[in-house]
Amino acid sequence: MFLNTTLFGFGLGFAATLIWSSFYLVGRVLFGTFSADPFVLSFLRYLLAGIFLLVPLATSRRIGLLCQVVREQWRFLLLLGFFGTFGEGFLVLYSLHFTSAARSSLFANFSPLFTVLLAWPLLQEPVGKRKMAGVLLGLIGMIVAVTSGGGRDLFRASGGTLPGDLLALGSGFFWAIYTVLGRRVTGFPPLVVVTAAIFFGNAMTLLFVLLAKRPFLLPCTIPFWASVIYIGVVSAGIANVLWLSALERVEAGKLGMLGYLSVLLTMGSAVIFLKEEIPFRFLFGAICVCGGIVLTLLSPGKRHAIISSGTDK
Repeated sequence: MFLNTTLFGFGLGFAATLIWSSFYLVGRVLFGTFSADPFVLSFLRYLLAGIFLLVPLATSRRIGLLCQVVREQWRFLLLLGFFGTFGEGFLVLYSLHFTSAARSSLFANFSPLFTVLLAWPLLQEPVGKRKMAGVLLGLIGMIVAVTSGGGRDLFRASGGTLPGDLLALGSGFFWAIYTVLGRRVTGFPPLVVVTAAIFFGNAMTLLFVLLAKRPFLLPCTIPFWASVIYIGVVSAGIANVLWLSALERVEAGKLGMLGYLSVLLTMGSAVIFLKEEIPFRFLFGAICVCGGIVLTLLSPGKRHAIISSGTDK
């Protein structure tokens, strides 16, 4: 019985990972094919995700808990929304305008190593030798990958990818802050906290769109809206539900390593479907980053489920 539950949990986690890896491809196609404001796209994505996540909360009669967490934890939810939706969500999406799917995925998934560095002073979590080795290995891999060149695909014949690389790396840093802050919100189911944070963050995005008078002009085509619905409902909605369901059956530390297959899955899919070129130096850097992540996840320490979930990790 325990074995069946664990295998089912890993299956749910793997399904979420597959979806998250596809986000980078769909996002790359969106920016390569259509013209739309990135802030408006981010708002639409999380609006759809938030509405979808209300469905499992309503069916499990947790809307009251959602209202309770908003009343009791609104200060933290403002911070979670700023870093996790307004910040991270926008940065990772906009990075795909400048860089390739594989590069964006790798640098966005550097977040666990940032988390280790932030949790040390802010949460007094010890950094052992294995974690520090993982961080150093990941930093080496990141430097190698950033300077590797490449990034050519169906939408980019040549040119630098540094702006997009840095945006994706920034999204990973914002997600690390979100992770550390999220550990302070206790006593509520993870899905409740994630949903509340999405609505808080998306309210900030809408406010920025209105104050900055961003162009709310969107293509009226089926492929565009199908892509927006996919990155919203599927990658930011369904994938979150699958991942959180997996966390109820499998330890966060074990499941976390499965989550970072996303980098390798994105890389393989980008080569096949977007004809992306993967230079050897970038591949070597990616292996180092993934190795560093695995080292940190294998290190003994606290395991927190809530923010092991992610909207596009």
